[in-house]
Amino acid sequence: MTDDPQPTTPSVGTSRKAASIGGQVVAVVGIGVCIVLAIVVLLARGWAVDQVDSIATSVDGALARGIPALQAADDRVTQMGSTVQEVSDAATAVATSEAVVAPAVAQALSTRLSSLSERYTPIRAAYADAHSQLVSALDRVQTITRFLPGVTVPQAPIDALSRVDEAIRAVDERITAVLEANRAGTAIRESAQRVADAAPAVQTALDNVSTRFTDAQARLNEARVDVTDRFDRIRTMITIVTLLVLALLVYIAALHVVLLRFSGDLRQEPDAPAA
Repeated sequence: MTDDPQPTTPSVGTSRKAASIGGQVVAVVGIGVCIVLAIVVLLARGWAVDQVDSIATSVDGALARGIPALQAADDRVTQMGSTVQEVSDAATAVATSEAVVAPAVAQALSTRLSSLSERYTPIRAAYADAHSQLVSALDRVQTITRFLPGVTVPQAPIDALSRVDEAIRAVDERITAVLEANRAGTAIRESAQRVADAAPAVQTALDNVSTRFTDAQARLNEARVDVTDRFDRIRTMITIVTLLVLALLVYIAALHVVLLRFSGDLRQEPDAPAA
């Protein structure tokens, strides 16, 4: 009678060897994945910072373009102030003259009034151009900041533009009042006196516009600094997140290194003697 074959069981050494190899494979793969992920994180950080820099430059450039336009409009206001003063002086001279007003003097006053209207038109056009550029720039900032947390449209330039609009409307009214004053008089001296009385209000309104332009430029510069600071904080946040992720990957890689060493030690341990 033949004996039945007995089933063989793997030795303890074979099981330990298989566990050691499996642990080493897992450890090596894990370390490799951590290295690859670290490289990807660094590349992603570089890409994100480049995108933030590009957006920051675009936003700053959009805000900066409004400053020269406002300065150009302010320069025209200054020139307009000189014209208003000339009109005022000419009107006062005619109104206070005791002699018979010569036709040439009356014509000179009329010419100055015409130049007042002609010089005001470019101011209006210059401001309209500056206003258009600023509104376009702020709209662009608003569009961009929708996708960036922590960055909002600066409110100060918007408020400053509103104040400039009010000042410009006041000048419109004062210029119209001067021209109406010239037409309302029935005699040259009466018209001149009306113009002389209305001219200081125009000068005051122009001074107010100039002040508003200066304020708007200051608010734009402040907005540029504020936006730059906000983008710097975004860059810092990107760097902090990158460092945290890298620290986590280093920790995970360290665990796999421990696993690798443990698996190697497990393979080198001697087999237990058979009973």
